[in-house]
Amino acid sequence: MTSNRKNPYVWIPVLFSAEAIPMAIVTFVAILMFIQSGTPNSHSTFYCALLLIPWGIKSFFRQMVQRFGRPAAFLRSAEMLIFGCLIGLAFYMNRKVADPLVMFVILFVLSSLCAWHSLLAEIYYRKRLMKKERTFFLPALTTSYQVSTVVTYGLFIILVGGLEVFFKNLENRYNLSWSMGTYILSGMFFIIMILNFLLLTDSLHSNATGATLTETTLSEVKHIKSMTRAKRFTITILALMLLVLPQSLMFFVRVFFLYTPLRNGGLGCSMQEIGFAQGTIGVMAFSLGIILGRQLLHKHLCPSTLWAQAITLTLSPLFYYIMTIHHPNGIAELCVMTFLSQICFGFGFNCCLPLVKQLSHERYKLATNYLQIPVIVTAMIPPLAISGLLASRMDFHDFFFINCMTAPIVWIFILATGTITSCCKSITSP
Repeated sequence: MTSNRKNPYVWIPVLFSAEAIPMAIVTFVAILMFIQSGTPNSHSTFYCALLLIPWGIKSFFRQMVQRFGRPAAFLRSAEMLIFGCLIGLAFYMNRKVADPLVMFVILFVLSSLCAWHSLLAEIYYRKRLMKKERTFFLPALTTSYQVSTVVTYGLFIILVGGLEVFFKNLENRYNLSWSMGTYILSGMFFIIMILNFLLLTDSLHSNATGATLTETTLSEVKHIKSMTRAKRFTITILALMLLVLPQSLMFFVRVFFLYTPLRNGGLGCSMQEIGFAQGTIGVMAFSLGIILGRQLLHKHLCPSTLWAQAITLTLSPLFYYIMTIHHPNGIAELCVMTFLSQICFGFGFNCCLPLVKQLSHERYKLATNYLQIPVIVTAMIPPLAISGLLASRMDFHDFFFINCMTAPIVWIFILATGTITSCCKSITSP
């Protein structure tokens, strides 16, 4: 076991909860903030897609962070800035009209800090644990991350929905509810931050070496160039972009569909229903799918396994298309459909990892959230950005039908190019 005085079962959940809370805000919750502030759907998805840019470029800072001798000190600084950013967001939302551009700027800073925290937490995890211990404690890391995501995406939205009912007679009830809810979430984050101040420790002797941003950027550019020289690079990138396309198109639009009133073609769900079905049941189903898919890949990495996951991933939007035809009768049926869609998403999402490994080898082996992997995020940003514009030009029934029709295109491309077979060969070959 590790010689650290602090038990990893104590500091791992606290450290990665501090990462998951702001990550859930910018990835999942922000879209509802924009919707309820009156931002058009096309603008909302565009802003929320741009919030993921820091996760697409964070690798350019990787070498710099790896050379930090005492990452705990930088983690404390990052968490203080994240706390300040959450307080700033709560303070700004407490007004009658919230400017979406100002909201975007605050959330973009929060996303950047969260990406920075992610790199620091990864380095700290590697420095404090031996190689075998990292694998041993990985389930604790993943569990704490997913639980924090459920609390933020699910229970936080339910809390905001409850506050909206409490402030129902006030003109600015939406913004006031988001403000009060974010203040409460900031308080939770403050407690986690204080615990990290007490639990995170650095070695007395720093092994830091100087590294400028220019040096780390050039190092990352060199890595990207080596990736582009890899065999079948273009086909692999195109396959990855196509695999995430169906899910990327529906990622934010499904929230529009749930929130939009029945008279406008949506389901007219309350915030509490969205928080429970999408943020709680959905996140747990996605996590379960990730675990099952990862275990299957670990035991049986073969073309048939990847094909099963690829098909499952691209069929995830089908359940939302079914809901446009037959509206769920109550929260139970909505949860069942959400569960099926999200478990398909999680289970199928694992097929992207072999493609990423073919490009970057073992670089993202310890990724707890696949949406944090720069290659995958970069592939998802363009369809995420235009999804709101596409949804605003057609009704939800037509949108999800077209979304489902992208699946055969993905299958034909993968089959015609032999992507899955070549990927398995390149990974399994010595």
